[in-house]
Amino acid sequence: MGWAKHRDDMETGRFIPPFAFMLLLTPFSLLVGFFSAGAGHGSYFFTKVLFPFTMMSTVFYDEITLTFLILGLIQFPMYGVFLGAMNRFGLKRPAIVALSILHVSATAACFLLIGENFS
Repeated sequence: MGWAKHRDDMETGRFIPPFAFMLLLTPFSLLVGFFSAGAGHGSYFFTKVLFPFTMMSTVFYDEITLTFLILGLIQFPMYGVFLGAMNRFGLKRPAIVALSILHVSATAACFLLIGENFS
């Protein structure tokens, strides 16, 4: 059946599928992060897991600065741009691995470095 191609084969070379997925993931991630923080009275666990680069601003500034808040808003769309661009070159899987390593490393740094005000 030549017409029944594997899904990855059909999407290789296309920018939109990975980008659209990450774009759609953004509002849900923001809601989980927001409700996890509980307006400063909750646990920052999911916020650190989802938005480690934003939470790293608390290490240096002891608060979440506006610049890093904006970074949190565009983090997942930026991931989508990266994955979409790499998909155009047929490198979706290595890009996912590289992005996962970067994100997990930043998350680990969050849990190791962030002080008690954002625990």
